[in-house]
Amino acid sequence: YFYCSKRGLKKMATNIVYEVMTSDVVTISKDMGLNVAIEKLARNNISSLIVTENNIPLGIITERDITRIASDTKDIDKINISVVMSLNPVTIYRNADIVTALEKMERHNIRRLIVIDKHGRLNGIITFSDIIKKLEENFFKVHTTIDTVMTENILKIHHDASLKKAIDIMAQEKKSCLLVMSDEDSHDSKALIGIITERDIVKLLYKEVPLFTPVRDICT
Repeated sequence: YFYCSKRGLKKMATNIVYEVMTSDVVTISKDMGLNVAIEKLARNNISSLIVTENNIPLGIITERDITRIASDTKDIDKINISVVMSLNPVTIYRNADIVTALEKMERHNIRRLIVIDKHGRLNGIITFSDIIKKLEENFFKVHTTIDTVMTENILKIHHDASLKKAIDIMAQEKKSCLLVMSDEDSHDSKALIGIITERDIVKLLYKEVPLFTPVRDICT
C-alpha cells in the first residue's frame, strides 16, 4: 500500500522511468537450461531474469516461477527456459513518468516492469521497491498505523516439515514466504523459529540441498 498527496502525485509525474530504473539487468537466453537461471538468480541475489534475443525482451522468469516449477517437477535440471518463462512481459517506455509506471503495476498486479526504448530494446527494469527507495519521503503521506495494513494471515509451517513441503505450500498458495513455527503456542513469540522465502528456495536449489531437509535447519 502507498498513500500520496495530490501535490506528491504531481511531483512524481515529473520523475521519468529512466531516472529510477536499474539499467544493469541480468538477462538469459531462452535456449538455456533452468539450472542456469537458478544459478544466475542465486549468485546475483535478484528476484528475476529477463529472457532476451538480440536485446529484445521475450519473457521473464522469477523466483516465484522457480518455486512453482520445483513443486511440479522432480528433475528441474532438464527443463529449458523457453518452456517455463512467462511470455509477453509487461513493458514500459523509458521516457514514461513514474505515475504511469505505478498505475501499470497496479493494473497488472505486478511489482516490476521491463523498460524498453522506442525500438523495443531492453533498457532496464523498474520495480516498486526502486520507486519507493528513490522518491523523497515527503511524497508519501501515511495516515494509518501498521496494524491496519499488515497481513495477519501469514502462512506457517512446522519446523519438522521438509523443504519440499515448504516449496509445495508456497507454490500452491502463491505466497512469497512461510513462517517456521515450533511446537509452542502459535501466539507465543517463542514459537517463531524463522522464515523461509522464495529467494531462499532459489538459493537452496542452487546449492542442491536435499528436498527432505527439515525447514528448521535451513530457514533464516
